Amino acid sequence: PDTWAACDGLGRILPTYDQVGDLRPDKFIGIFYFLWAENEAGFKTGPYDVTKILAAAGGNLINATWGPLYGFHHWSQPYF
Repeated sequence: PDTWAACDGLGRILPTYDQVGDLRPDKFIGIFYFLWAENEAGFKTGPYDVTKILAAAGGNLINATWGPLYGFHHWSQPYF
């Protein structure tokens, strides 16, 4: 979608459509991801959806009922 925007922990902002222009057949993008490569103990009760945890806590990070320390957590459902 053309409404996506991002800023990383160093304050770097992704360019907008106005800055980069239309699709170009000679350009490609990639998405970095990694698999959870741990023992199965992390999956006994998780993984935990951070989006659902925050919604249940009214967006309050302090009072949210998080999964266990070192438990697997993720943001929402995959886009694809």
